[in-house]
Amino acid sequence: MKSRRTFHIVVLLAMLFSLAAAAVQAAPAQPQPENPTSAILGPFTSDPVYPTVWNGDLRDLPQANEADGQTGDAPEIAPARLTPVEMAAINAKAAQRVGTVQSQWAGEDPAPPPIENFAGMQFSANGAGWPPDTNGDVGPNHYIQTVNTSVGIYSKTGTPLSVVTFNTFFQGPSGTPCDTSNDGDPVVLYDAAVDRWIVTDFAWFNFNTGPYYQCIAVSQTGDPVAGGWYFYAMQANTGVFAGDNFNDYPKLGVWPDGYYMSANMFEAVGDGFGVRLWGINKIPLLSGGPLEEVHFDLCLDGSCGSFLPSNLRGPAPPAGAPNYFGTISAPDGFDIYEFHADFATPANSTLTGPVTVPIAPFVGYNDEIPQPGVGTGLDSLSFRPMMQLQYRNMGSYESLWATHTVDEEGLAVARWYEMRDPGGSPTLFQQGSLNPGDGVNRWMASIAADQDGNAAIGYSVANSTVYPGIRYQGRLNGEAPGQMPQTEQVLVNGTGSQNGISRWGDYSAMSVDPTDDCTFWYTQEYYTTTGSNWQTRIGSFKFPSCGETKGTITGRVVNAVTNDGVADAPVTIASVVESSVTVMTDANGYYSIDVLPDTYNVTAGPLLPGYPTPNGANGQVVAASSTTTVPDIPLSPVPNLVYDANTVDDNGPGGNGNGYPEPGESGVQVFVNLLNNGADTSTGVSAVLSSPTSGVSVTQDTSTYPDIPAGAVRDNNTPYVISLDPLMPCGTILDFQLDV
Repeated sequence: MKSRRTFHIVVLLAMLFSLAAAAVQAAPAQPQPENPTSAILGPFTSDPVYPTVWNGDLRDLPQANEADGQTGDAPEIAPARLTPVEMAAINAKAAQRVGTVQSQWAGEDPAPPPIENFAGMQFSANGAGWPPDTNGDVGPNHYIQTVNTSVGIYSKTGTPLSVVTFNTFFQGPSGTPCDTSNDGDPVVLYDAAVDRWIVTDFAWFNFNTGPYYQCIAVSQTGDPVAGGWYFYAMQANTGVFAGDNFNDYPKLGVWPDGYYMSANMFEAVGDGFGVRLWGINKIPLLSGGPLEEVHFDLCLDGSCGSFLPSNLRGPAPPAGAPNYFGTISAPDGFDIYEFHADFATPANSTLTGPVTVPIAPFVGYNDEIPQPGVGTGLDSLSFRPMMQLQYRNMGSYESLWATHTVDEEGLAVARWYEMRDPGGSPTLFQQGSLNPGDGVNRWMASIAADQDGNAAIGYSVANSTVYPGIRYQGRLNGEAPGQMPQTEQVLVNGTGSQNGISRWGDYSAMSVDPTDDCTFWYTQEYYTTTGSNWQTRIGSFKFPSCGETKGTITGRVVNAVTNDGVADAPVTIASVVESSVTVMTDANGYYSIDVLPDTYNVTAGPLLPGYPTPNGANGQVVAASSTTTVPDIPLSPVPNLVYDANTVDDNGPGGNGNGYPEPGESGVQVFVNLLNNGADTSTGVSAVLSSPTSGVSVTQDTSTYPDIPAGAVRDNNTPYVISLDPLMPCGTILDFQLDV
């Protein structure tokens, strides 16, 4: 079979040729320095902390922002404090930018539309600084959102039940800054296993001198409004951080035995840095007992960045499983540590790691994200992992889901990962980027997975023509890896820009409703009018198939000529009444996907370049609540020839034998290698070589090629022959064209 192609070939004349060839050759791969393993100090403990027990109703407290003396978190308004590793990433300029990772939109159907979509808190009524640090979580009957620096409790249809400042919310402990001087970086989580809420932020009386506290509130019951709370004040700057190191960017995770927390321990005045990881015994907190913790300190040498503890969603991990802490290690790793807290004998607690999971190379986004109509750009907090590090036990496997922002083609792009077997041999199962090539920045993301293993990711969007808004997308478990085929859906479009302040985020929150373990809830900031009055939004959505009885469609895609299985072929299973999913075949051509009982059209391909024509199964496929096997779907293979390389032979009578074409040489033989990267043998290949370069004569311009099997490279049967004018200047670029 013949394939007509035109190839562009460039050769340089002798003197410049040798220099240019050296210049364009890929530099030998340099060994990457290993990520330094920071000394792990600990385990350490501190004295038990006893709570203030509060049995009141939050609705009886002053609601909204009632000027209670709260001044907010001044360091939040200043530039973000970056870890030494993050500073190094910022200093890695755009010259290091890398390409995209599975960035294409593979699906045709948008993610499900919002079910609930209502306003959260805003700066003018509830805020005390920038950014808002928007986050939230959902329980059986409530959604709680926290911002800098207020707590909003809503019904699941959006009715505000109680909205108070943190200083109003924390009814003690008396004499600590948690009672009267809360400063931000809030986190709220719902613990489904025990039906309790946890709300936390940091606090101090004097930022420059401390002491610095982590304020932790645990609900007495599952009712966060009227059920009462236990309020704790845990001093964070103890031990090796007993000076002016404050607990910045604290993040919390729920685990069966406790609550695990990380914080960047910056010096308030100075450049000192470290990381502290805590395990907090859950059981005493549930009845108002003492807060008992064990912690480890690491990265005092500045060798790592921010950490996230794993946050349990759905079924519990195997008994005795440690909590997993994760951090990004540039340029191509995700580090996992295992924290086993022995609360009975704290000295037996362990923190081991890291195990580095290789990920695609990346660089941080170093620029500010543009907005319409203002000169202020927005921070991306690129490189820092975004809350939460979601853990899922799917029964047959365990997953950790993570996301952060990278630079792809000059855009801030949310990169996401699914890592499996965290407690055994952690591996990267899939990774992807949110970059469809439309020039829109997508960042400050949060990702989670439901009971079926479907994933959803929410994020901010903006560019010079798109106001900061909120969008989300997702994937069904089993769809093409590395992609979000359930394409982008709008939660709310922005209609204004943030002016005069660059801080954005610093995070958002995607969570899963414990009632059905299917409905996603997302909260993020945006703007309705240009200025400084940030708004927040709370929305929910659900994949229709989640939690439903399903059938399985399975089959095989084969080469129509050889009947061999075709690997990595896209297979689209399209419902006649609902949406479609796309899966990829395995190495042997097999595919399988769980779907709702329905009637489907099943189509394989195209898979370029070897299988350009899609083909469908004969007739519609009816899937019941069992396994339906589809007959083999054949794809017709075609060859596809591409230029591979060329060599020059000037050892004949008219050449000088140095292997380079030079002015005045004649009878120079040229061999052009062709690669068949298609799926069928290319036969009867004949090609014609020509050159538009003045002074180049092609004296033998036609040659045949042997048959070129799929995947093979072949030279021309007889050499092309060229001659060069003696008056051609050295360094002339010789331009050739090969018509096949």
